[in-house]
Amino acid sequence: MEKPCDNTDNGKSGKQGALLTALLSLFGLIAALLIALIVIVGISAFRSEPPVADNEIYAELADKYKYNAVELYDGVANVYASAFVYTASGDEMYLFTNYHVSGDDVSSLCARFYGRNSYEKAGELELVGYDPYYDVALLKTATFPANPYADIRSVGTATAVAGGRILCLGNNLGYGIQAQNGIISTPSLVTNPQKSVHDSALYTVAVIGACAPLNSGNSGAAVYDMKGGLVGMNTWRVTANAAGDAVCDTCYLTPAPVIAAMYDVLVGNGQSGPVDFPMLTLRAGEYGTMYIQALHVEIKFVDFKLRVTRIDSTGTRLLSEGDEITSIGERKVEPCDFVSIVGELYKYNTWGTGEKLTLTILRGGEEMKIVLDELGRVKQ
Repeated sequence: MEKPCDNTDNGKSGKQGALLTALLSLFGLIAALLIALIVIVGISAFRSEPPVADNEIYAELADKYKYNAVELYDGVANVYASAFVYTASGDEMYLFTNYHVSGDDVSSLCARFYGRNSYEKAGELELVGYDPYYDVALLKTATFPANPYADIRSVGTATAVAGGRILCLGNNLGYGIQAQNGIISTPSLVTNPQKSVHDSALYTVAVIGACAPLNSGNSGAAVYDMKGGLVGMNTWRVTANAAGDAVCDTCYLTPAPVIAAMYDVLVGNGQSGPVDFPMLTLRAGEYGTMYIQALHVEIKFVDFKLRVTRIDSTGTRLLSEGDEITSIGERKVEPCDFVSIVGELYKYNTWGTGEKLTLTILRGGEEMKIVLDELGRVKQ
């Protein structure tokens, strides 16, 4: 008798073959994906540009802004300093420098530009206006048409960041225009500049702290970030502490927002002479309390939020103590960013003819906009 067929082995072989085929297909798919990934990464690496070295970035910035750097020389006092071309239009250009460089009279101030051998601007500088407290002076003169100035005003201001790299281009020790680098140490600070103005009492201002070489002659030099935005202007340095110990590379910059606002106040509003800006007082105590005189309102950062902390009996009734100010005009309030706040409020005053100052506030969890009729924008 014949035994019935036993197909058990054949069934197992068929299943094993199918499993082997599936595994081979899976491995093939994985290999194809890996090859595709390697090709894509290779193409991306081929197309992407290599990172630019720090020295190349500094070199590019120095080349871009070298014609904006200006040497100043006072033939009477035998003092060297710096300035920079902020903007140029047609036959005129505007320069910024320190007020302690220009003073009230620039008749003896001479200017030499990059690539020029002599001080060709002797007696040709006009003092447009100044703020002795922020140590800023705006000058005007005729352009050298051949010089390729960069328009710093159109580039705009840069946001100072702690540890951010900076480049300074200015006169150094009377040896001509030199490039110096450093970093931002404190992006926003309210401090005492350790000097008085016109025999007035000591005062406090908003500044940017920098750790960079600042020598005699660097006063009034522009300071840029690595993207070419204006961070501020070299203004003063600390050479010794209260105990008389030497201090190195501790300097302070007039913030770019203040410089930009001052240009708008003077040129945009057609004003000249001293800038009458009595509306904002800053106190270094309690980490930079600010008092808006025209509103009779005190504001300060509490837990990194800008709050209304006091309203005098004669102050505006539109605000309440405890209000959190989140925006001033179009500028959002960032934690402890005094320099931007001062720069924004600089544009408004009791004699402003433009739009009224608008604050965005949070009160009881509800956001609202407050329009303050006491203050108008000074730029027409």
